[in-house]
Amino acid sequence: MTIVLIILYILFGLIGLVLLAHLFAYFFVGRTIKSEVKPYLQSSDDVEVTLRPWVVMRPRKTAIKAGIIFHPGGYVDAESYARIFNHVAAAGYLCVLVPGPQRTPMAKRFAADGVMDAFPEINQWYISGHSQGGAVASLYVRDREEKPEYFKKIAGIIFLGFFVFDRHSHAHRSLPCLSVYGSRDGHADKFKPNEKNLPQGAKVVCIEGGNHGQFGAYTFHFGDQTPEIPRHDQQDIAINAIKEFLAEKTAGVN
Repeated sequence: MTIVLIILYILFGLIGLVLLAHLFAYFFVGRTIKSEVKPYLQSSDDVEVTLRPWVVMRPRKTAIKAGIIFHPGGYVDAESYARIFNHVAAAGYLCVLVPGPQRTPMAKRFAADGVMDAFPEINQWYISGHSQGGAVASLYVRDREEKPEYFKKIAGIIFLGFFVFDRHSHAHRSLPCLSVYGSRDGHADKFKPNEKNLPQGAKVVCIEGGNHGQFGAYTFHFGDQTPEIPRHDQQDIAINAIKEFLAEKTAGVN
């Protein structure tokens, strides 16, 4: 009985530590810098914005060429990425930023199904994500091969600050892919060795001086390095890379 009690105490202690870690991260990590994103969460002449159930950014002055489903990083609000995707939307793309339950995107990693169902008129979707959201995007592409009604609509993948592990390799795919990361990412040394796991012909952009967290506008990210360029400069490079990638892949789409 004593051994059982000891095991139970240890088990409950570990559960308590995990819960405390979750609560700490939820309340203190990845909090949106609202002053930076507020202008991009409001509708303008170029982009119509709605905030529920997802952050949806729809171009107003040009026809929609394709859609983007974006998953935020762990413990980061979807709104933190508003600046990047507002600019991308203005270029002719429906951008849907999907919040994760309790700001944990992995907890709802098939959310893209619902987005595609909500916009049946769009037949080309780019699955995207930052950090943990990149893992969600990667796993979605892998696991949706068994659901052709969704898989056939996947036109490509866009990773921000995410590298693909060997066990989840997409090297056998010819799916268009863009990977963007910062040279000051806390795991910058892992991106180059893992490029082999990206789909064939993937485009890779390393932002010199950029870090992990500056793709969004949020407080801080554990294990990240201090950036050597301003947040807006890093985001501008990412915006241009995404728009150039999409323009090439959607050329001729009305």
